[in-house]
Amino acid sequence: MFSLSEYENGYPNADSEPDFISTLKTRRFTSVIDLDIIAKLERVPGIRLDRVVIRAARSLRIEDLSNNNVVLIGSRNGMPWVQAFERGLNFHFVYRPTERRAWIENVRPQAGEATIFSSDWTGFTKKTYAVIAFVRNLNNTGHVLLIQGLDGAGTEAASDLLFDSERSNELLVKSKKPDGSVGHFEALIEADAIENHPTMIRVVAIRTLP
Repeated sequence: MFSLSEYENGYPNADSEPDFISTLKTRRFTSVIDLDIIAKLERVPGIRLDRVVIRAARSLRIEDLSNNNVVLIGSRNGMPWVQAFERGLNFHFVYRPTERRAWIENVRPQAGEATIFSSDWTGFTKKTYAVIAFVRNLNNTGHVLLIQGLDGAGTEAASDLLFDSERSNELLVKSKKPDGSVGHFEALIEADAIENHPTMIRVVAIRTLP
């Protein structure tokens, strides 16, 4: 796992795996799930397509997150830029590639909440998790929407909830400000996945942000 600084500067300390790093620098990997999210975003009423720019993670710069409205798709494992916003968030993604393990840490659990949420891969049906977060950009001049899944099924679950007007209404109601505008929030999503297709998608925890 590389830090955001290493990623932004081209992996300067990764000499032990030159072939792997060379591949990362020259290839762009995009999942069908990510493309589906982009297609749904473009159909949202009011979107100005002439002002929309689609970029691979490798093409982003920290300046893009400072003054623009941005949607970041993917967790820190595939989208290192989300690390720029993790300090103010409660739900943190943890990856242990050598152990083939990954989970979401509940940094400040509330009463009755678990401290760890990890996918259960045993049996035909598994549990998977995702986080949807709506935060300020780095210069407080705009907003950033984070759509992060623990795996592909988790990302799809977050997308399905986010673009379902009835199910996403819970997020809007709980994060609404006194003046009626939508406030900043982060929500932990749980789903049952059958053959990597999410079902029974639900919000299991939500935090409002300043």
